[in-house]
Amino acid sequence: MKIREAFLSKLFTHAEAKGVRHLEVCLEEKSSLSLRVNQGELEGFTVSEELVAAIRGLHHDKMGMTYSEQVSEDQAETIVLALIESAALGTEANWYGQDFEKRPREAMDFSQQRQGVEVSTQEKIDFVLALEKQTKASDSKITKTDYCQYEEFQIRRQLVGADGLFLTESQEGSMAVVSAVAEFSGEVRTATAHETGNNLKFLSAEKMG
Repeated sequence: MKIREAFLSKLFTHAEAKGVRHLEVCLEEKSSLSLRVNQGELEGFTVSEELVAAIRGLHHDKMGMTYSEQVSEDQAETIVLALIESAALGTEANWYGQDFEKRPREAMDFSQQRQGVEVSTQEKIDFVLALEKQTKASDSKITKTDYCQYEEFQIRRQLVGADGLFLTESQEGSMAVVSAVAEFSGEVRTATAHETGNNLKFLSAEKMG
């Protein structure tokens, strides 16, 4: 991502210029999707993306830490200044960074093993519609569903250090949930079922219904 690379370049440049040592940056990029259906119609569709940064480093041998939801070149200097303000309130941390020379310099990836399955948005919508339909058809006593929803997320993290440290990891997950309403003998009762997995292909509308 060009935004990420440009941000890191500016951040390390400003940190070095202002005397910040042993700078470490953790970038977290998260995307999520949520689908909800009601009475055979798509009722809600939400997609969100965010990129945040957590930063720490030494200034005058004191540890400073800060966090930002504004990851851009324009904010790099402001973030470094916030880290310096944080360090001024702390205590000396001479122990920090003593083992940096022992750290491996090669990139390391701790990502989950991806399943190699790509699922289209339409397949996800069809799944939630099928889940609601399957639930209603499972028994004549079921009159409706309270809610029927599918959610998924993908997270990618990078830990970058001024000493050459570079670690990455990624995670993904999905969940479907349905709540049914049944009427019998003058009573109304509800029940809920849910499943989780790495992605949609791990979930079963038939089983949940």
